[in-house]
Amino acid sequence: MKYFKLLLLTIFFFSCDSGTSEQQSKNENQEAETIYYKDEIIDGPANIRDKKNGIVELSLNDGVAVDLGLMKDNWYEIGIWIDNKGYQGFIPANEKIYSKGKWIGTTKSKIEPMFADEESFYYAGYTFKDNIKKESLLENQVFTLIAQNHTKTEFLPKLKKLGFEEIDVFNHDDFVFYGVYEDFVVDPSPLDRLSIIFKNNKFIGIKSSRDFNFREGHFFKLERGFTLNLIPDYENGAELKDKINAVLGQID
Repeated sequence: MKYFKLLLLTIFFFSCDSGTSEQQSKNENQEAETIYYKDEIIDGPANIRDKKNGIVELSLNDGVAVDLGLMKDNWYEIGIWIDNKGYQGFIPANEKIYSKGKWIGTTKSKIEPMFADEESFYYAGYTFKDNIKKESLLENQVFTLIAQNHTKTEFLPKLKKLGFEEIDVFNHDDFVFYGVYEDFVVDPSPLDRLSIIFKNNKFIGIKSSRDFNFREGHFFKLERGFTLNLIPDYENGAELKDKINAVLGQID
């Protein structure tokens, strides 16, 4: 009987260990299959216009990475770097365009750059919201990560895959900010677009220049159009808001 009990215990512990290993393997496989987008991606081919419902200036191929501006009335302003093939102040209609040597689309009418140098043009135009792959939107990716991760140790490797870096200008006391800077199409000398806030290794909230709401917790409006979303059990939001606003007021 003693040996039988020992056998049962051995089988039980082996089964538990096997179950844990299988779950860990499943989580690792899911992580390996996860795609992280550092840029928003065109769901195309997509027409890019000079304004909302305006003249079609170019068509971008499916899968092209773009800078994403703010959405207004269901239209995004987008920006993209185009290789300068010796253009003299504009790119003519019906011209194949390239970025870093890769064909990304075709002009439909003459386009002029927002910025240009000897190597590249920076073009800005407008496209309907459905022409951006929803899974590539930074805010959507971060929202998914929030549901899965609660500590800096869990978060940080995944955030870095999205291009996050430490924004030390906002760091103070036990608070650490990791963020992604706003795109060139919005501001050539940008502040952060979205920052994840940690306190003592724990995720406590998000500072954002765009719409981002937990739908629970604490919400604050900051200076310069930013918002602050904090988890429900963090109670010193007003104090943190004041400290962030003080920094924002010192930045040119």
